[in-house]
Amino acid sequence: MNSIILENKSSQFLNNETEEGILFFTEMLDKLHQLVDSDPAFSDAKEKLSQGYTLQYEINLLYQVSALATISILDMMTICRGFNNALNIDWLRIFYAKQGYLTIHETITHYDKEYNKALNELITIHHPLLISDFRAFTDKLKRFKVSYNARLISVRNKIAGHIHVNFNDYYSTVTDLKKEDPIAIISTFLEILIQLQQFTTKILPESIDKYKTQI
Repeated sequence: MNSIILENKSSQFLNNETEEGILFFTEMLDKLHQLVDSDPAFSDAKEKLSQGYTLQYEINLLYQVSALATISILDMMTICRGFNNALNIDWLRIFYAKQGYLTIHETITHYDKEYNKALNELITIHHPLLISDFRAFTDKLKRFKVSYNARLISVRNKIAGHIHVNFNDYYSTVTDLKKEDPIAIISTFLEILIQLQQFTTKILPESIDKYKTQI
């Protein structure tokens, strides 16, 4: 009985925490959209980079990185809440777990392709005081990818992003999910995302103030 009461309290705590987080990051996403939508100068980071480095390019890049992190954080928190509320219904837990793995994989792929190099150059050249913190972030992300990338790709290709043509492969991948602790993996990635988000919040206010003085 005591273990059931403790589990219910833990479940309620997680629900409360994720609800607060979801509300906070939803508001952040709305504010980001208002900022970007209010100024047509902030369009595509790659387009601005072709014209050479400017504060406008820097702000736009940071907006886009912040948006990616915020969207993924919102999805991760929603998945954690759904997984927690699934109780002992296996298929609900499997569904939320595979969605979590898929979201992580797509976030990493998008970040590596679109922003990793640009953000690294931005911090190295224009914000050297943040280099050590940024390296700590990139090292943590690299370790995460080494530990989980193969698994994330397998889940994406066989049960989350696609339904594998070989039923035995599909079913074995689903079965393996039951043996894992997806919340631990998702929580680790959430920490990485929040660390990434912190870089944008450190740099953006100063960059925006500088940009306004140039207008």
